[in-house]
Amino acid sequence: MNHTALQFHKFAKPATEQMFNQRIHSTLFGELTISRRKIIHFPTGIPGLEQVRSYTFLDIEEYRPLVWMVSTCGKYHFPVIPIAHLDAESIDEHSKDNYLPLLTDIMKQQPMSVAYVILRLEPEIKQVSLKAPIIVHLQEQRGEQLILENMINEEFLVA
Repeated sequence: MNHTALQFHKFAKPATEQMFNQRIHSTLFGELTISRRKIIHFPTGIPGLEQVRSYTFLDIEEYRPLVWMVSTCGKYHFPVIPIAHLDAESIDEHSKDNYLPLLTDIMKQQPMSVAYVILRLEPEIKQVSLKAPIIVHLQEQRGEQLILENMINEEFLVA
């Protein structure tokens, strides 16, 4: 071992839990410790919550196939479901005809990504719309909410 390496080793600080994990006080789930690798950054936030830009996704067995999208400030919680877990009857007709083909093409171009749809927890709602899916790019730890309705309208205007 050379002298420089020995000096670096002598003064290097040991890794701490805070370097690898982040604590979140969730108003719904209490105190959470999340790996920093599981924090997803939304550079522009999500519509309506543009100032909140970091979230994690909690996969809790008793809620499956639902996943909870929780802001790192712990104040905001959204039940989401991976689009791959939706069956045909749970997607509204407009989404099947208009958004599903577009979303399928987008996801083919981004193989290391997962698409989620936010669910509204209202008993009378039996179907979901795919017009504003959340796309999570796993390797980049980056997320975005797409507004597919706007993309379809833009294509229509150009055509």
